Amino acid sequence: MRNIGVLMIVIAIVALPCVAQGFGNECNPVGTWYGGSDATPGMKYLLRITAGPADRYAVTYEIGFIPKIPRVSAYSGEMVKTRDGFVVYSLALANLDPTPPPLGGPPPDIWAVRAHMQFEGCDTLKSTIDFIGLYKWGVKVPFLDVPDTSVPGGTESYRRMPTTCSAGLCPQ
Repeated sequence: MRNIGVLMIVIAIVALPCVAQGFGNECNPVGTWYGGSDATPGMKYLLRITAGPADRYAVTYEIGFIPKIPRVSAYSGEMVKTRDGFVVYSLALANLDPTPPPLGGPPPDIWAVRAHMQFEGCDTLKSTIDFIGLYKWGVKVPFLDVPDTSVPGGTESYRRMPTTCSAGLCPQ
């Protein structure tokens, strides 16, 4: 009987790290990421994720360059943890006219984007965009109303910015 008790303790100690992986040892999305569209090489972003309350995060996508859209702001939004990853809702302001509007002119349009993100290793995020809609300012509510224009989604990949340098690259 004593051997069974010792065996149970040994099994519990060996299994403990495996069980703990599901409790607090998950990948953390907080930080700075770089990447963007998997299909369009020019559509790249810097993505900043900051922690919020209760499995919520603030996201800001700084745009590098988007072909055919002359003026667009950074995308800002929220990322909410789900059982299998995250859902992200973000908005950006856009002026599709190549010239800036006059002071007091028409307000910008609103781009609304929803995506689902999952980790592929702790230093890579894969984003599947399932909704992109363009809304006229003040006419409709993003995500709740049918957009004035919608475009197909796609996939994006992001890599975590390293916070260390390879030996010899950075002064010690």
